[in-house]
Amino acid sequence: MNINAPAPAIDTAHSRLKIGTKAPDLTIPLTGGGTWSLADQKPERFTLLVFFRGVHCSFCKPEVEKLNTLQEKLGDLGISAFALSMDEESRAERMANEWAIEGLPVGYSLTEDQARSWGLFMSKKVKDSEPDLFSEPAAFLVRPDGTLFSQFQSTVPWFRLDLDVLARGVALAIERGTPPRGAD
Repeated sequence: MNINAPAPAIDTAHSRLKIGTKAPDLTIPLTGGGTWSLADQKPERFTLLVFFRGVHCSFCKPEVEKLNTLQEKLGDLGISAFALSMDEESRAERMANEWAIEGLPVGYSLTEDQARSWGLFMSKKVKDSEPDLFSEPAAFLVRPDGTLFSQFQSTVPWFRLDLDVLARGVALAIERGTPPRGAD
């Protein structure tokens, strides 16, 4: 792998979602049973979707575990949290058993089409522990009406959203009445 190889100037395979527009539909199975649907979410202020790479990712584990510990704080801000990956069921169940995420809804079997509809960056397997194709880290805040308020995406596992900063920032945005940014 040559990390110094030049990338194309324009990424025509990846497009971002526009802030203020309707988020893509999303219905996905949950570890432990049942399904989760974005359309069914009715948070006071936001649904936070955290897309993670999968059980193979050593950077994902602390992020998803941190998200689990912040559920109450996020709930106090009117945010319901959800984590999801492209892992297939057996990998997702292994993750649910090995990671400290009790109480956090975690979805699995995100399809390639679903991932691409959210504009996620995709990676192919380079190690035996990885699935053939998986999405890179991303997080989205979606309003109760289904419109996108904010997004964060990465192309590498170690560049992550700081969830404490997110909570602090949302608290300030609520206090100040800050509108969504980056739509222009």
